[in-house]
Amino acid sequence: MSGTFYSGTLFVPRTEWDELTQDRSAKLNTQVEEHENGLGSTSRPISIIDDDDDMEFPDIYALKTDNKDHHEALGTTMEFDELSEDTPAELTIVPVPLRQNDKFRRLVHAAGSSRYYTVSRLGDIEQVRLKDILRHVPARNQVNTPANTIVDDACLLNNGSKSIVLAGCNQEEKQLVSIALSSNATKKPTFIDRPTKQGKNAGVSAIFAMPDANKFVSGGHDHQVHLWSAADASSFALPKSHLLPMKHNSAVYAFLTLSDTSTKIISGGADCIINVCDVPSTRVVTSFKTSNSIFNVHEVASPFCTLLEVAHRDQQYEIRDYRTPERPVSRFGYDCQQSAGRFIRGASLVKSSLFACGDRQGRVRLWDMRNTARPVKQIVCMNKQKIAQVMFHDSERLLACTEDNHVILVKL
Repeated sequence: MSGTFYSGTLFVPRTEWDELTQDRSAKLNTQVEEHENGLGSTSRPISIIDDDDDMEFPDIYALKTDNKDHHEALGTTMEFDELSEDTPAELTIVPVPLRQNDKFRRLVHAAGSSRYYTVSRLGDIEQVRLKDILRHVPARNQVNTPANTIVDDACLLNNGSKSIVLAGCNQEEKQLVSIALSSNATKKPTFIDRPTKQGKNAGVSAIFAMPDANKFVSGGHDHQVHLWSAADASSFALPKSHLLPMKHNSAVYAFLTLSDTSTKIISGGADCIINVCDVPSTRVVTSFKTSNSIFNVHEVASPFCTLLEVAHRDQQYEIRDYRTPERPVSRFGYDCQQSAGRFIRGASLVKSSLFACGDRQGRVRLWDMRNTARPVKQIVCMNKQKIAQVMFHDSERLLACTEDNHVILVKL
């Protein structure tokens, strides 16, 4: 970016950064490729945080630019021609333990707290906490799914002082796993049976927490959508399921809840179909088809619109108004050789009209949904490592998670 300068910033040269990341990855049975192709010999402001609670944390100084007004409203005043290909940013990178042959699957947040949890493909749960700094806190919670089971999706239910992680697995029986999180002891996971449509593949492919703390919705490889409810948190080991009339012809990948005149559930899947179901009447009010498979669905400022992540190689994102769904309100994205896939998930920040998403090459792009001609920022978080999920912490910070379970705090 033109006019950018650094003052009092902690720099790590590329070669030293490579050694640091490779050493961390070896200890965690993971592998990080060398940083090149875009970084060159450029130094970047980095902070590495270990798992040791007693270690002395390095000081981090803010990256400064002469464009002081830029991003006071999160990028809305910046002229696009001032944006270079990659935007410098202050990063804090925390490696989180991961078993061999495992990988990151989902990041979930305990609402109203500093606690985040990573859920891996093999069912391990680890806690990271963001207060003044980002750090890993060993949670020692493990789903302990049967051998050869893969967690496809996960969500977190916040029920007062109790947080429950729900994981959807691709197995014939006990396709849902519930585990109550505790800082004092590991809780034994509870397996929940889910009805499977006869003649179809079993397994849960998507799961989403409803605004009601005792309800969630699940979608399966059998094309079915179930709404689950429990009387209270103490009875959540045996929730009741209700089959919703949201018809799909392939696996269900994504959910979102909206509230306009009533609460509605939106589902999307590999069959390119979006269904909008009114919860009180359990009636599908709208159903339409997009041009590509739908990987994720996000909230935007309008209660009648949603942002879709779709299987496209240059227009990965589109905003649809479900009242007039024939054409997208907006389509945008970036050129890439391969679609993102359903395990890369972005995030929206409605109050600032922002959307962020990672890619397969380690970048996070930040978009202003009111002007999607180009991204507001493009930040290299970890070169050539897939950014599997991003989540906004607030208007100035977001968390990015790599496939090899590094959690990165990005200051915007």
